[in-house]
Amino acid sequence: MGRLGYGWIETFPYGELPINKWGKQFSEHRIFEIIQYNHQENRINLIHRIMLEQRFVGVFADSTLTEESSFPLLHRIRYLFKLEVPMVTFKTTGHALYASFYDELFIGFGENVQANIFDQNRIGCLIGFKWSDSFRFEMGYLNQIVQFGRQIESKSIFQYNHGFAINAIVNLDLARKTPKP
Repeated sequence: MGRLGYGWIETFPYGELPINKWGKQFSEHRIFEIIQYNHQENRINLIHRIMLEQRFVGVFADSTLTEESSFPLLHRIRYLFKLEVPMVTFKTTGHALYASFYDELFIGFGENVQANIFDQNRIGCLIGFKWSDSFRFEMGYLNQIVQFGRQIESKSIFQYNHGFAINAIVNLDLARKTPKP
């Protein structure tokens, strides 16, 4: 399965050390391509997803600016491996409760990658509810390790974040179906 998309991301200052050196909110415009492969082993659903991103990340030339001065192109590839383990299936409705575990690795590349070829890693443990083939809802724990795109005092900086993830997964089948004779 393949997908194309666009994302507009706003990053706000947080933590002891800001992501950008001026500690300012910045925008990112992202174009992405995805290839995903799903398969089952016994009752466990395995998902492999590779995402290629072309990211236009806002930067400030100096601390006096109130808006980004440029949007250099950054490239990143992401690989996600996810397990979905069924817990309960409600036979009368077809709804299902499941546990989900995933690891997603982010790698930067290209001429504008700076101090972080390793960009980040996300590990999650979620509980999901499958309402239908078209809609699922997940929530749970997220652990994120981010390497800054700059060095401080000639050292690579890593940030360790713990969070709560909420996902709504909507699958729309837009393919024309031919009626069966």
